Amino acid sequence: MTPSLIYNTQTTLCCPATHKDQFGLIEQFTYLVSIITSTYDLTVVIQRHVNLASASFGRLSKRVFTNYDLSTCTKMAVYNAIYVSTLLYACEGWTPYHHHIRTLEAFKIRCLQTILHVHWWDKIPHVEIHRRASTTSLETILLRRQLRWLGHVIRMPGNRLPRRLLYSELSCAQRSVGGQKKRFKDHIKSSLIKCGIPFDSLRNWAGIEKNGVQFATTGWQRSNSNILMWQ
Repeated sequence: MTPSLIYNTQTTLCCPATHKDQFGLIEQFTYLVSIITSTYDLTVVIQRHVNLASASFGRLSKRVFTNYDLSTCTKMAVYNAIYVSTLLYACEGWTPYHHHIRTLEAFKIRCLQTILHVHWWDKIPHVEIHRRASTTSLETILLRRQLRWLGHVIRMPGNRLPRRLLYSELSCAQRSVGGQKKRFKDHIKSSLIKCGIPFDSLRNWAGIEKNGVQFATTGWQRSNSNILMWQ
Protein backbone atom coordinates (compact mmCIF):
# COMPACT_ATOMS: atom_id res chain seq x y z
CA MET A 1 0.00 0.00 0.00
CA THR A 2 1.37 3.43 -0.99
CA PRO A 3 0.79 6.02 1.76
CA SER A 4 -0.43 9.50 0.91
CA LEU A 5 -0.42 12.49 3.22
CA ILE A 6 -3.47 14.73 3.59
CA TYR A 7 -2.20 18.23 4.37
CA ASN A 8 -5.55 20.01 4.21
CA THR A 9 -9.21 19.15 3.71
CA GLN A 10 -9.18 19.55 -0.05
CA THR A 11 -5.80 18.36 -1.31
CA THR A 12 -4.00 15.05 -0.92
CA LEU A 13 -0.27 14.72 -1.53
CA CYS A 14 0.59 11.27 -2.81
CA CYS A 15 3.25 9.39 -4.72
CA PRO A 16 2.78 7.94 -8.22
CA ALA A 17 1.51 4.41 -8.07
CA THR A 18 1.23 1.50 -10.43
CA HIS A 19 -1.95 -0.41 -11.15
CA LYS A 20 -1.17 -2.83 -8.30
CA ASP A 21 -0.72 -0.18 -5.64
CA GLN A 22 -3.40 0.91 -3.21
CA PHE A 23 -3.46 4.31 -1.56
CA GLY A 24 -3.75 4.70 2.19
CA LEU A 25 -4.26 7.99 4.01
CA ILE A 26 -1.87 8.90 6.85
CA GLU A 27 -1.74 11.82 9.27
CA GLN A 28 2.04 12.17 9.45
CA PHE A 29 5.09 11.24 7.42
CA THR A 30 8.66 10.79 8.65
CA TYR A 31 11.36 12.42 6.54
CA LEU A 32 14.91 11.95 7.86
CA VAL A 33 14.68 13.19 11.49
CA SER A 34 11.64 15.46 11.15
CA ILE A 35 7.98 14.57 10.89
CA ILE A 36 5.64 16.20 8.39
CA THR A 37 2.10 16.29 9.76
CA SER A 38 -1.19 17.12 8.14
CA THR A 39 -1.80 19.92 10.67
CA TYR A 40 1.74 21.36 10.57
CA ASP A 41 2.00 20.72 14.32
CA LEU A 42 5.48 21.61 15.55
CA THR A 43 4.87 19.87 18.88
CA VAL A 44 5.13 16.45 17.25
CA VAL A 45 8.35 17.40 15.48
CA ILE A 46 10.04 18.77 18.60
CA GLN A 47 8.95 15.82 20.71
CA ARG A 48 10.48 13.43 18.18
CA HIS A 49 13.75 15.40 18.21
CA VAL A 50 13.81 15.29 22.01
CA ASN A 51 13.13 11.54 22.04
CA LEU A 52 15.94 10.84 19.58
CA ALA A 53 18.39 13.04 21.45
CA SER A 54 17.37 11.55 24.81
CA ALA A 55 17.90 7.98 23.59
CA SER A 56 21.30 8.86 22.16
CA PHE A 57 22.28 10.73 25.33
CA GLY A 58 21.42 7.69 27.43
CA ARG A 59 23.62 5.43 25.31
CA LEU A 60 26.65 7.68 25.80
CA SER A 61 25.86 8.70 29.37
CA LYS A 62 28.03 6.15 31.17
CA ARG A 63 30.94 6.27 28.72
CA VAL A 64 31.10 10.04 28.20
CA PHE A 65 28.84 12.32 30.23
CA THR A 66 29.18 10.70 33.67
CA ASN A 67 32.81 9.75 33.13
CA TYR A 68 34.96 11.62 35.65
CA ASP A 69 38.08 11.05 33.52
CA LEU A 70 36.79 13.41 30.82
CA SER A 71 36.78 17.16 31.19
CA THR A 72 33.66 19.30 30.95
CA CYS A 73 35.01 20.90 27.78
CA THR A 74 35.24 17.49 26.07
CA LYS A 75 31.75 16.51 27.20
CA MET A 76 30.29 19.79 25.93
CA ALA A 77 32.04 19.33 22.58
CA VAL A 78 30.34 15.95 22.19
CA TYR A 79 27.03 17.39 23.36
CA ASN A 80 27.13 20.31 20.92
CA ALA A 81 28.20 18.13 18.00
CA ILE A 82 25.50 15.48 18.45
CA TYR A 83 22.59 16.62 20.55
CA VAL A 84 22.23 20.28 19.65
CA SER A 85 22.31 19.27 15.98
CA THR A 86 19.64 16.64 16.61
CA LEU A 87 17.39 18.94 18.63
CA LEU A 88 17.56 21.81 16.13
CA TYR A 89 17.63 19.84 12.89
CA ALA A 90 15.88 21.86 10.15
CA CYS A 91 14.92 24.53 12.69
CA GLU A 92 15.41 27.41 10.24
CA GLY A 93 11.78 27.28 9.17
CA TRP A 94 10.22 26.70 12.58
CA THR A 95 7.59 28.96 14.08
CA PRO A 96 7.89 28.00 17.75
CA TYR A 97 5.67 29.02 20.64
CA HIS A 98 6.85 29.45 24.22
CA HIS A 99 5.89 25.91 25.22
CA HIS A 100 8.09 24.55 22.41
CA ILE A 101 11.04 26.55 23.71
CA ARG A 102 10.38 25.36 27.26
CA THR A 103 10.40 21.73 26.08
CA LEU A 104 13.79 22.16 24.41
CA GLU A 105 15.25 24.09 27.32
CA ALA A 106 14.04 21.54 29.87
CA PHE A 107 15.82 18.75 28.04
CA LYS A 108 19.00 20.78 27.70
CA ILE A 109 19.06 21.66 31.41
CA ARG A 110 18.69 17.98 32.32
CA CYS A 111 21.63 17.14 30.06
CA LEU A 112 23.78 19.93 31.49
CA GLN A 113 22.97 18.86 35.03
CA THR A 114 24.16 15.35 34.18
CA ILE A 115 27.35 16.65 32.57
CA LEU A 116 28.12 18.98 35.48
CA HIS A 117 27.05 16.42 38.13
CA VAL A 118 24.45 18.84 39.48
CA HIS A 119 21.14 17.81 41.04
CA TRP A 120 17.90 19.70 41.32
CA TRP A 121 18.14 19.90 45.10
CA ASP A 122 21.36 21.91 44.73
CA LYS A 123 19.11 24.80 43.64
CA ILE A 124 21.58 26.15 41.09
CA PRO A 125 19.92 28.63 38.70
CA HIS A 126 19.99 28.10 34.96
CA VAL A 127 22.22 31.11 34.42
CA GLU A 128 24.92 29.56 36.58
CA ILE A 129 24.55 26.19 34.83
CA HIS A 130 25.04 27.84 31.45
CA ARG A 131 28.06 29.73 32.78
CA ARG A 132 29.71 26.58 34.11
CA ALA A 133 29.11 24.77 30.84
CA SER A 134 30.27 27.78 28.77
CA THR A 135 27.20 27.60 26.57
CA THR A 136 24.08 29.58 25.72
CA SER A 137 20.40 28.75 25.76
CA LEU A 138 18.82 26.76 22.95
CA GLU A 139 16.54 29.69 22.23
CA THR A 140 19.59 31.80 21.43
CA ILE A 141 21.06 29.10 19.18
CA LEU A 142 17.69 28.69 17.45
CA LEU A 143 17.43 32.44 16.97
CA ARG A 144 20.95 32.64 15.55
CA ARG A 145 20.30 29.88 13.02
CA GLN A 146 17.01 31.36 11.89
CA LEU A 147 18.49 34.84 11.44
CA ARG A 148 21.42 33.36 9.53
CA TRP A 149 18.99 31.58 7.21
CA LEU A 150 16.92 34.76 6.89
CA GLY A 151 19.98 36.71 5.80
CA HIS A 152 20.78 33.99 3.26
CA VAL A 153 17.27 34.20 1.82
CA ILE A 154 17.39 38.00 1.61
CA ARG A 155 20.65 37.85 -0.34
CA MET A 156 19.11 35.46 -2.88
CA PRO A 157 18.15 36.73 -6.35
CA GLY A 158 14.58 37.91 -6.72
CA ASN A 159 13.57 34.92 -8.84
CA ARG A 160 14.42 32.32 -6.16
CA LEU A 161 11.41 30.61 -4.61
CA PRO A 162 12.41 31.04 -0.89
CA ARG A 163 12.83 34.80 -1.36
CA ARG A 164 9.56 35.10 -3.24
CA LEU A 165 7.75 33.24 -0.45
CA LEU A 166 9.34 35.45 2.22
CA TYR A 167 8.09 38.68 0.66
CA SER A 168 4.82 37.40 -0.81
CA GLU A 169 1.31 37.75 0.61
CA LEU A 170 -2.02 36.17 -0.20
CA SER A 171 -3.99 38.20 -2.71
CA CYS A 172 -7.32 37.15 -1.21
CA ALA A 173 -7.92 35.27 2.02
CA GLN A 174 -10.16 35.27 5.06
CA ARG A 175 -8.86 35.17 8.62
CA SER A 176 -10.48 32.73 10.99
CA VAL A 177 -12.45 33.85 14.02
CA GLY A 178 -10.57 34.10 17.31
CA GLY A 179 -6.85 33.98 17.96
CA GLN A 180 -4.66 33.62 14.90
CA LYS A 181 -1.83 31.15 14.47
CA LYS A 182 1.63 32.62 14.56
CA ARG A 183 3.17 33.06 11.14
CA PHE A 184 6.83 32.78 10.30
CA LYS A 185 6.93 36.52 9.62
CA ASP A 186 5.48 37.24 13.06
CA HIS A 187 8.12 35.08 14.68
CA ILE A 188 10.92 36.77 12.72
CA LYS A 189 9.69 40.25 13.69
CA SER A 190 9.63 39.33 17.37
CA SER A 191 13.12 37.83 17.03
CA LEU A 192 14.42 41.03 15.47
CA ILE A 193 12.97 43.02 18.37
CA LYS A 194 14.83 40.76 20.84
CA CYS A 195 18.07 41.36 18.97
CA GLY A 196 17.49 45.10 18.74
CA ILE A 197 17.54 45.01 14.93
CA PRO A 198 15.11 47.47 13.30
CA PHE A 199 12.91 45.79 10.74
CA ASP A 200 13.53 48.63 8.27
CA SER A 201 17.29 47.95 8.30
CA LEU A 202 16.92 44.22 7.74
CA ARG A 203 18.64 44.31 4.38
CA ASN A 204 21.60 46.12 5.89
CA TRP A 205 21.84 43.51 8.64
CA ALA A 206 21.75 40.69 6.10
CA GLY A 207 25.14 41.72 4.78
CA ILE A 208 24.20 44.19 2.04
CA GLU A 209 26.39 46.70 3.87
CA LYS A 210 29.72 46.07 5.56
CA ASN A 211 28.47 46.67 9.10
CA GLY A 212 25.66 44.13 8.80
CA VAL A 213 27.53 41.19 10.29
CA GLN A 214 28.79 43.19 13.28
CA PHE A 215 25.28 44.57 13.81
CA ALA A 216 23.81 41.06 13.88
CA THR A 217 26.50 39.74 16.24
CA THR A 218 25.79 42.54 18.70
CA GLY A 219 22.08 41.76 18.49
CA TRP A 220 22.66 38.07 19.24
CA GLN A 221 24.75 38.89 22.28
CA ARG A 222 22.11 41.29 23.58
CA SER A 223 19.38 38.71 22.96
CA ASN A 224 21.31 35.98 24.77
CA SER A 225 21.74 38.20 27.83
CA ASN A 226 18.01 39.00 27.88
CA ILE A 227 16.98 35.36 27.47
CA LEU A 228 19.21 34.19 30.34
CA MET A 229 17.81 36.94 32.54
CA TRP A 230 14.24 35.85 31.72
CA GLN A 231 15.09 32.25 32.66
